[in-house]
Amino acid sequence: MSNLVNFNGKPIGKLFIETVLNGKGEGRILYEWPKIGETKLSTKYGFIKRATFGEEIYLVCLGSYVEDYLLMRNTENIDEVPIPLRKGQS
Repeated sequence: MSNLVNFNGKPIGKLFIETVLNGKGEGRILYEWPKIGETKLSTKYGFIKRATFGEEIYLVCLGSYVEDYLLMRNTENIDEVPIPLRKGQS
């Protein structure tokens, strides 16, 4: 995982590891990764969490491309799209 890089050689695996070692074991991340079938990088927003199963440690990540999220946000067919809140918002 620590050697994972995007198409431009940016070491995003280190970003993932540093995020889960922050004391909480989880966090939000912003990185670039190509969509399936593409080579152009797109901005991706994700949430990553450290998980254990027996003696093994895993990094579990859920993410979406920012442009897809913005497109979905403007669609009436979606009941709810979670929007991360900043400190001080409710």
